[in-house]
Amino acid sequence: MYSGFQEEGIKTVLPNKATAKITCRLVPNQSPEEIYDKLVNHIEKHKPKGVTVKITPFDSGAPFITPLEHPAIQAAGRAAAKVYNTETAYIRSGGSIPIVADFNQILNIPVVLLGFSLDSENFHAPNEHFHLENFYKGMETICEYWYELAKLQFD
Repeated sequence: MYSGFQEEGIKTVLPNKATAKITCRLVPNQSPEEIYDKLVNHIEKHKPKGVTVKITPFDSGAPFITPLEHPAIQAAGRAAAKVYNTETAYIRSGGSIPIVADFNQILNIPVVLLGFSLDSENFHAPNEHFHLENFYKGMETICEYWYELAKLQFD
């Protein structure tokens, strides 16, 4: 959100314009179009008298949730456990990769998302970095994953 005087110092003038960017993380059974309409209706209903609102939609993507019980997902977990020598932690994490839901819907195959960065590496933030150890362990995990996939029987 931003509004009014943005430079260093004080400016005691009321701004004539304010701007906000809103993003929504959707969950299964939500439609981007329906959520957009609800958001617009909510803003219009609660805006102060005399205020004009201009809403510009950008991109959108359908929600997706990885089916943890799928054999391809379990194979990824076994590969990670072998490389990291610890039990795999299956976590839910909000993200915006719209093509993932499209792959799932169009190709009807499992989409496996493997993350190798740590919270301390400031993912998508200032001073974002990726330790080389995680890069190499990630490569090992992917190699092990291919071996695990080769053992599976798919219809």
